Amino acid sequence: EKPAAHLTGRSSRESENGTLQWEHTKGLAFWRDLRYQGRALVCSKPGYYYVYSRLYLWMHGCPGSQTNPFFTHSVYKKTPRYPEEMLVLSNTLPYCDRADEGTWSRNSFLGGIVHLEEKDQLYVKAMPSSLVRVKDGTRTYFGAFMI
Repeated sequence: EKPAAHLTGRSSRESENGTLQWEHTKGLAFWRDLRYQGRALVCSKPGYYYVYSRLYLWMHGCPGSQTNPFFTHSVYKKTPRYPEEMLVLSNTLPYCDRADEGTWSRNSFLGGIVHLEEKDQLYVKAMPSSLVRVKDGTRTYFGAFMI
């Protein structure tokens, strides 16, 4: 069997530099030959993986003065063979693009093929992370599977 993991959104206002936490044991979450450690998926078998992440974004009303009205959703890779994190997938979209008190919502989806070696880590960052909403495990998720 090939390695695979699917993690679902976890309600938490805490993020480390925008790095999101994931539910890895309950509901729709599972993993096989990948580990979840320190907010990241850790590779145990080298190969090419399809990596995906979907975030449900929501905000009620818009702050009056937006200095940076853009949301960034990214997947990063960290490897023991290189000291810096590497951006592998990214999406940027505007939010609060209207000046009313209405509700703003949108989805951001990333997907692509990434080569991983043993002990490489994948993790998701969202900025600002306060826009990410968790519903029932079907709207915010992150995963990978070997192809």
